[in-house]
Amino acid sequence: MSQPPVVGAPGGRAIGYAAVARAIADGTLDAEWLEEGLAQINDRVDLADHKMMVVLALLLDGGDALPEVLREGMESAILGFRYWMDERGTDSMCHWSESHQVAFSVCEYLAASHFPDRIFRNDGRRGEQKAARARARLLDWLGHRFRHGCNEWLSGTFHAIKISALTLLVEHCEDEELTTRASMVLDLLMLDLALHRFEGQFVASAGRADALLKAFPARSEVAPVVASAFYRTKPDFVPERPTSIFLARRRYRIPQVIREIAFAQADHLITSSHGLTLREVPSEVARSRELDAVGRRDAELNLFWAMEAFTTPESIGPTMEALDRLHLDQNNFLTPLAPFRKVPSRRVMSALVRSLNPVTQGAALERANVQTYRTPHYLLSSAQHHQPGSFGDQENIWVAALPGEIQIFSTHPGSTLLGGERPTTPSGWVGNGIRPDVAQVRNVLLALYDLRGRRGYLEGRRHELSHLYFPAASFDETKLCDHLVAGRRDDSYFGAAALNRIEMANESELVQRGLVTGWGVMVADRSDFGSLHHFVDYLRRCRLTHVRNTLTWTMPDHMHELTWGGPLVVDGAVVDTDYARLRSDWTQVGRKPSVIEVAGRTGTLVLDWKLCQRTQGPGVPRT
Repeated sequence: MSQPPVVGAPGGRAIGYAAVARAIADGTLDAEWLEEGLAQINDRVDLADHKMMVVLALLLDGGDALPEVLREGMESAILGFRYWMDERGTDSMCHWSESHQVAFSVCEYLAASHFPDRIFRNDGRRGEQKAARARARLLDWLGHRFRHGCNEWLSGTFHAIKISALTLLVEHCEDEELTTRASMVLDLLMLDLALHRFEGQFVASAGRADALLKAFPARSEVAPVVASAFYRTKPDFVPERPTSIFLARRRYRIPQVIREIAFAQADHLITSSHGLTLREVPSEVARSRELDAVGRRDAELNLFWAMEAFTTPESIGPTMEALDRLHLDQNNFLTPLAPFRKVPSRRVMSALVRSLNPVTQGAALERANVQTYRTPHYLLSSAQHHQPGSFGDQENIWVAALPGEIQIFSTHPGSTLLGGERPTTPSGWVGNGIRPDVAQVRNVLLALYDLRGRRGYLEGRRHELSHLYFPAASFDETKLCDHLVAGRRDDSYFGAAALNRIEMANESELVQRGLVTGWGVMVADRSDFGSLHHFVDYLRRCRLTHVRNTLTWTMPDHMHELTWGGPLVVDGAVVDTDYARLRSDWTQVGRKPSVIEVAGRTGTLVLDWKLCQRTQGPGVPRT
C-alpha cells in the first residue's frame, strides 16, 4: 500500500475534508489512498467501516468538488455496503464489538440520511428506512455508554474509533436529539482522555491494548486526538485515518472544564466503573419495556457481543441462535464456534461451556473497576480484582508511567490453540493467559498470579511465570537484586518487589518463575525519598510473602494484604474496590446515572440524559 498522504501538516495549509476534495480535484493530491479504501469497502474486508467513515467525511464535506467519476465510485460503494449483521452477505467483517457497533451504525445513518430516496442494494431498503433503523440502534448504544461506560474500558485504540465515529455524527447529523446525545457521550470520552493523562499522553489500565500501545502511548491511535483536543501543537492531517475526522471538526467544542482537567497539576485520585457484568445484561435489556420479543433478543445479543462475550455460559445460547439466524457461520472470526452448533438447547450449551472451560471465555470484557492515581511525577492505574484466575485476551490490567514515556506493566504470557482472522491473543505482552488478582491504593499496588486453576479447551501451553516490562535503558538509574528492581527517571521512582527470584531475560523483560508469583509495586518521587538509594533502602526493609492464598507486603509504615479472590486489606481495614461510575476532584457520579455533572474552577458541564440536555455554565470557586 502507498504511504498515506499528509495534508496541512503543522504550519501548512488548512486541514479538512473539503480542502482534501479540492486538492484531489486540482491534481495536487493523489487519490490512490481513497481508491484503495473504496476497494476494501467493496470487498467487505475487516475494518471496512473505518474506511467508510473517511469516505463519508469526504463526500459530506467536499463531495461537490470531487471529480464526477470518483464521486460516482464513492456513491456506488455507499449504496452497496453491508451495514449490519442481519443484511445479506457472507463476508468476514466484524460488526459486533463496541467500537464497530457505533462505527457501522453512524455510517449507515449518515449514508441513509444523505440518500433518503435511494435504494440500498444490499438489503433493498430505501434510505429513510435504513436511517430509522440505524437511529434506533445508535440511541440504544449511546444510552448504554452514558449509563455504564465502555466495556472496552479506557482503550486508546478503541476510544479513538468511537470518538471519530461520534464526531462524524455530530458534524453531519440534523437530528437534534441524536446530535445532543452523541455530543454528551463524546464529552464523556473526552473526559476519560483528560482524567487519565500523563505527560500529554492517554495512559490507563485498558480493556484492549496491543503491545505497541502499552509500551509507547504516543504512538497510539488516540494520540492525535489528545494532541488536537488539548495542545497547540497540531498533529498531521492524514485524511485516510479516521482520527482525522476529529482533527477537522467544526461543530463539536470541548467543554472548558474538560480542558481544565487535562492540564490540572497536583495529585489526583480517579476511581471509575466501566461496563456491565454478564449477569447484568438481562436486567439492562428489561429496562427497555417497549421492546417486543425480537427487540429484546437483538438488544441482548448486541450487549453480549459488544462485550466480546461469545462462549460464556450466559452468552453461548444467544450466540449460537444468532450464528444460525444471521448466517454468520462463514465469518472467519466466528468459524471456531462451529462445534457448538450441534448442541440442542441453551441449557445444554451452558452446561457444555462450564464443562469444557473454553479459553475463548477470556475475550469477554466484563465490568472493570479502575483506580488511577496521577501526580506531576508519575501515574499508576489498575483494574481492581478483575476476574482473577480467568482466561484473558487483550486487557492491560495495570500500568505505571514515569517521565520520558516510560511504561511498566506485568502480564502472564498467554498461549492459545485458537486461530482466526486477527493476531492471536493473548500473547507474550498482550493480555494475560491467566488473569492476576490486582488491587491498588494510590501509589502502591499488589499483583498476584496463581496459575494452578484447571486448564481449558483450546488452551495452549501454560507458561509457569509472570514477567515485568521494565525498559531499563530509559531510566537514568536502575537497581536490580534477586527480589527487587527499581529505577529513577528525573525526579520520579518506580520499584517492584518480587515473591520469587527475578531473572533478566533481556533489556526490557524481567521474569519471575513459578505457579504462584507476586509483585509489590510502588511509585514515588524525590520529595518522598530524596534519592534512588534511599528509595531502594526503603524497599529492602519491606517484606513480600505469600501464605494461604494471601500476598502480604509488610512495609515499615503499612501492611497491604491481598487475598486471592478476596479483599485488599490495608493496616487491618478492608479497602472498597466496588466503584461508582466516576469519582474525582471534579465529579461524583453513581453507577447507571441519569445525570452527570462535572464542576471545575473554569466551568461546569451538566449532562441530563432523561431531559436530553447538555448545559455548560460558569466555574465553581474552590476553597
